[in-house]
Amino acid sequence: MTRRLAVGLLVGLGVAGAVLVAVFGFLVSSILAGAEPPEVSELDPILTSFQLDTLDGSRLGPPDLRGDVVVVDMWASWCKPCVVQAEILERLREEYAGQGVSFLALNSGEDLETVRGYVEKTPFSYPVLLDPDEEVMGAAGLYALPTLLVLDPRGDLSYISIGITGASVVRNAIEEALASATG
Repeated sequence: MTRRLAVGLLVGLGVAGAVLVAVFGFLVSSILAGAEPPEVSELDPILTSFQLDTLDGSRLGPPDLRGDVVVVDMWASWCKPCVVQAEILERLREEYAGQGVSFLALNSGEDLETVRGYVEKTPFSYPVLLDPDEEVMGAAGLYALPTLLVLDPRGDLSYISIGITGASVVRNAIEEALASATG
């Protein structure tokens, strides 16, 4: 009797585990499906025309960098994937130095003191923009971090990605944006 009970219990746990895995998979796929960015054409006016305060007290945004490909990394200090994205972008910034590619780190949803404290410990080699009220992401209907934008030299949005974007994908987006200026 004890052996049958043990086997029955194991089978029951196995079935329950399979059901949990299936439900979890469904929920994750549903969440990820909802994280798809809106169409680029819908976001272009919002994500290409903003100007925000920087850590040094000036104002800066994509319109100030027309003529360059602009890579905008939307991040927050609490976002662990954002740390990985920033490391990828730092290597790409070094690779594209002097080639007409500018990088911006747009902090979304945090106050000046939080951002300043984070950047003192983990500095960026490119300007940090402050959006404490999430005006840019909110207006664009973007709610996931990191979010990455690439704007072509004319200032048009040419690429958007939600989540960590690998170096080769970002490099391809930069190259396409650079090519659009000559083609």
